[in-house]
Amino acid sequence: MAGQGKPMNPRVTLRIYPRPDTFYRGKSSLNFDAMRSKIFLDRSQQGEVYLWFAHLICGILVALLSFLLSSAEDELTLFRTKYLQNLIDEDKKPAAYFWYAGSALILAFIAALLTVYIGPGAQGSGVVEVMGLLNGVNYPDAIGFKTLFVKVVGLLFAITSGLCIGKEGPLIHIGAIIGVITCYLPIKSFKYL
Repeated sequence: MAGQGKPMNPRVTLRIYPRPDTFYRGKSSLNFDAMRSKIFLDRSQQGEVYLWFAHLICGILVALLSFLLSSAEDELTLFRTKYLQNLIDEDKKPAAYFWYAGSALILAFIAALLTVYIGPGAQGSGVVEVMGLLNGVNYPDAIGFKTLFVKVVGLLFAITSGLCIGKEGPLIHIGAIIGVITCYLPIKSFKYL
């Protein structure tokens, strides 16, 4: 009965592989070969040059921003540590404790306020958001200038406050935002992108 083209009970068919019925054998799909598509054939070598140029610009911008972020983090951490060491050297141990805890609290609080009130699209590490965007999930405000600003400044303050977070995930999100911004630069030949 099952092999005569009549569909079986769906619960039973899902458990058996290959399917014993021939219900879907009469169906066919179009063969799509990307190398023969109109878009691929219309794309010129000049377009590939623009694509590589956009990749170069995006890489340089992400590397520059990462360098500036790392340098600012080092300077801010050095300032906190030197001031703490001065308080300890002057034998002001309660003030040193309040400076260490208070500065960490203030920096983390500023990072949290920026994320909640200015750029809520910057919350989280950014890896999940970028993966979701690439899979077609619409995250509001995940890509934009406010999100980029909050991600960079919030990351700087969160790391220097002493929170156990890293820069790897947020830099993926920052790189994705810079990549989108690069595609929309006012360069005439980038309309190809």
